[in-house]
Amino acid sequence: MDTHQPYHEFFWKYFLTRKPPMATELGEDDEQHGGFDDETMRMLSANLPDKIFRAPDPRIQMAAMEAERTHQMTPVLKEELRLRILAKRLERGEPDIETSHTPKTYELTEEEKMKRERRKEQNRRAAKKCREKRKMRNLDVAEKFDILREENEKLNTEIDYRRKQREH
Repeated sequence: MDTHQPYHEFFWKYFLTRKPPMATELGEDDEQHGGFDDETMRMLSANLPDKIFRAPDPRIQMAAMEAERTHQMTPVLKEELRLRILAKRLERGEPDIETSHTPKTYELTEEEKMKRERRKEQNRRAAKKCREKRKMRNLDVAEKFDILREENEKLNTEIDYRRKQREH
């Protein structure tokens, strides 16, 4: 197997058919690799530049576990992209990008608040109009249904009358 093939090509083949190891089946080597065997560790670190990374990133291991759990490649692809960007930044001598998980909150200006309120009001009017149109359409359908049902009853009555006439 080519060790530089993209993750998404082998993860579906490997992780969808892989049976997760039981805790009693893990040896000492497996425990130090987060439950992954040597082949999996080789695949996890295959696309990582040798100069920068010596062992697979724990975030890629977590992404691999998430991909296995959800049967989606998105976590692995995101981590692979993150590591490629990091590798390019480090090769150029740029520092790692610090990420924080606390979102910054910004206060809206008066103009932005007014614009937001106008959009909300416009949305309320559009939603009310849509509900009214739906209600009218449903009333029209119900009215047509009643008319057709009455016509059907009249026709069935006429059919019964004609059958009785023919029998006599």
